[in-house]
Amino acid sequence: MSNGTEVSISPILSLCMLLRYFYLRFVNKLETSTSDIIVIKAVVTCQNHILKENRENLEYAAHCTGFDVLSVLSHPKASVWSDKNVFRAEGNYLFIDLDTNLELSVGKKDGENLQIIHFRNYENITEDFLNERLFEIIIKELEER
Repeated sequence: MSNGTEVSISPILSLCMLLRYFYLRFVNKLETSTSDIIVIKAVVTCQNHILKENRENLEYAAHCTGFDVLSVLSHPKASVWSDKNVFRAEGNYLFIDLDTNLELSVGKKDGENLQIIHFRNYENITEDFLNERLFEIIIKELEER
């Protein structure tokens, strides 16, 4: 990777680490059968060049955190979840969309119905916010549920 793209890894890597922690700590607590698909959706604010030129960085960051990347495409205003913008982890699916807010949600796919629990919508996300403080906020909210 060039020096220009390496600068962009940090917020994405932080997000992937957050998702992995969330996945490992909380997904197993949900009542699911082997046929259920757990979905974690994350929408994060990034600079425009990250949205446009960050596919390699997303794949690298996901690889570093243990996710097996099927494919990653940046959709700044993605409204449809498809196999084109999905991370796969241990048979479950982590969806990552790039948008103007950060929103974490988890649900299970039952046939055609996807039930989603929304935790919070964070606006004006910056790189500084994608750190342990964000972990603590989200983990606290989950533990209070």
